[in-house]
Amino acid sequence: MLHQHRITIYWLLGLGLAGYVLPWIVAPTAPLTLNAFDLAEWTSLHPTQFGTPLLVPLLLRLQLPIITVLVALLANKSLMKLLAAVIILSLSVAQLPPLEFLTISRHDSNYQQQFLLAAISLIAGLTLLRWAPSRRLALATGCLAAIGLLAALVGQSQAQLLYQMSLQEGVPGVGLGVLAVAYFGMIALALSTARLREKFMKLIEWLALWVSSETP
Repeated sequence: MLHQHRITIYWLLGLGLAGYVLPWIVAPTAPLTLNAFDLAEWTSLHPTQFGTPLLVPLLLRLQLPIITVLVALLANKSLMKLLAAVIILSLSVAQLPPLEFLTISRHDSNYQQQFLLAAISLIAGLTLLRWAPSRRLALATGCLAAIGLLAALVGQSQAQLLYQMSLQEGVPGVGLGVLAVAYFGMIALALSTARLREKFMKLIEWLALWVSSETP
């Protein structure tokens, strides 16, 4: 059962937050480092966005809503729920755009995205804190961690390309690696439950059969 690993997952969530604020891109020739939050803001201002507008900032910013939801899902006691509520509120406020969004920049798509993600974090977090499902907790945790990991990897790689297109030198920082370790830890704990591990193995078998059937 995943319940016995709650404290471990909370430590992993803390590690993930540390990875979020640690450098994701480091400029070797200048005293410049960008964590995930800074990188999302920088890419939102880049004139050559890839694909859907603000997709790269969205992938980078998605980490905090995912962590917020995981905090809410794993709180099962009164004291833990109180602490989780404080964390949810803090993370939601941290995602809010500047106050000018409410005055002169209401139509700014970058600020709208920040506000929407903050609102989702707050509403989803507090709702799950009150009515968190006790069943399929391992599945929800594993899926959220996998989504967060995929979003982080794609977001950082696309941001790195944008950074290089601006003729700036930058190397990946330790932040993404720390966050990835946290997500991998959560996925491993989720897969440690017998039922989810069985479903995962069946999925692997199905994919193997599908690949073999498509191979000439």
